[in-house]
Amino acid sequence: TPGVLFVASRIHQQNDNSPNRLTPEKLCDWYENIHIQQVVALSGIPSAARYEALPIPSPSSAHPEPLSSNPPSPSPPSSTSSPLTQPKYNAQDEPFSNQAPWLTVYEMPDLEFRSSKEFKGLDGQSEPERGLLEGVFRRARFDTRFYEEVGRWEGEGGRGSPAPFLLTAALAPSDDADFNAWYQSEHFLLLSRIPGFRRTR
Repeated sequence: TPGVLFVASRIHQQNDNSPNRLTPEKLCDWYENIHIQQVVALSGIPSAARYEALPIPSPSSAHPEPLSSNPPSPSPPSSTSSPLTQPKYNAQDEPFSNQAPWLTVYEMPDLEFRSSKEFKGLDGQSEPERGLLEGVFRRARFDTRFYEEVGRWEGEGGRGSPAPFLLTAALAPSDDADFNAWYQSEHFLLLSRIPGFRRTR
């Protein structure tokens, strides 16, 4: 069964300023120049593409107040105008891409490979050596997901290398058959008209 392995990663908050502090530069250098090379060297994962999330404005900056040359008149204090009673922005409401800025997509011609001894021997699937465990795996989070491919629609020029830009969407349709029919007959046609569109899966 073909599919993909999605690995979203981020660095845990760190309070120390020691030389061993895990920085984005250190994480990306290890991941791109060492870890990915080890993964695609496996017999069941022929290729990978790594992406970095584009910045998404927070709710407070997405809808700025319009500028006015006349400042508003001060209003009398009341219980409803207190900032303590206003809903506060919750970091848990952030888009997933803000929480996990890096995403790597690994092609897997057969998802059963994930059960193999070869795959389970990877750092992260099995416990890494102490230096790597302390320096990376305990200072970063890697959310790993396996997705079975249930459909693929190619646009013009869609075959070949990975797209330079990736849009992901997690959906939970109430009826798979209706959703797939709508996606194939309507939604894909709209997507295919977007300049630069390559494929959807």
